[in-house]
Amino acid sequence: GSTVEAEYTGRSGNLIKLRTPDGRELGIHVYKLSPEDREWIDRQAAGVPWGAGESDAGAEPQPAVAEQKAANTLRAFTEGPWKGYNAVYQQALFDAALRADGDVVVFPKEDGKHVGKPIRVAMLVAYQEASGALRKRRVTTLTSDPDPRPRLRPETEITLEGTVEDNVAFTLTYAFEKNSVAAWGHLSEPETLEIPSLLSIGAYFPQSHEIPLQMPMDEQRKLLGDYKLVFEVLRGEDVEIPYYSMDGIPLRSRSVTLVGDLYGSRRIEIRARDDNDAPLERMRNFFHRTPYEGFFLGIVKQEADSKAANEAFEIRLE
Repeated sequence: GSTVEAEYTGRSGNLIKLRTPDGRELGIHVYKLSPEDREWIDRQAAGVPWGAGESDAGAEPQPAVAEQKAANTLRAFTEGPWKGYNAVYQQALFDAALRADGDVVVFPKEDGKHVGKPIRVAMLVAYQEASGALRKRRVTTLTSDPDPRPRLRPETEITLEGTVEDNVAFTLTYAFEKNSVAAWGHLSEPETLEIPSLLSIGAYFPQSHEIPLQMPMDEQRKLLGDYKLVFEVLRGEDVEIPYYSMDGIPLRSRSVTLVGDLYGSRRIEIRARDDNDAPLERMRNFFHRTPYEGFFLGIVKQEADSKAANEAFEIRLE
């Protein structure tokens, strides 16, 4: 096939966005890329350094010199298999690593090897415009300074503090447990802030399958038929959503289970520990594609300034 020199700038579903040296913006369907390029893009989306957790997934991370970069990043390892991370937690079911930007990447494991695409756990702060559109308030500073640690112990908690845009202060805590990672936090907003923030904590699941644009819908259904999301809703019976459909996704739920072999035999469940004050919620702007194209699901706190630790998001692996 043909080649083009261009810089990767982002992804929207199956469309890969590129910028050429002369400034032209290009869009290329992911199906046209080589398997190696698709793997590279998946890792970029998850923030996974190339080579992290490959054949030595269960190996002891190498302690290395840590450095402070920008005001909105943590110190991180500068070499070794976990380069770019601040802390690493390893268990039989998964590895979890705290990135320099404050997100946690979860690597499910089977037989000591990473399986499936990494899952990113993150805080999302946003506000709603008059039009109804959501706009992110991005992290501007991280004032906490945890020492980089190559091997966290079970039951370890790491608390991050900092600010997002419009001088909104946040506190975010991650708890690393035997078969789960939990996260909770709160905001402190200035009195002069005109539009209050929404606080969500959840997980970004990457695109699961590469499907050609021309593939008929019946073939898509056959390919994706074994994959679905099972929503435990707040009232009524569970709702099953196939990976090829976005119809009927519940607005709020107590838990969501991934069905299929995307992570080998691992069972992945995300859960709201308090489904009254912080249920799982489908945020309109962040779940507007079919599940196989990638999605975000997380808790949305009813009171963003609440400091209750039970208002937490949890991802469990069995």
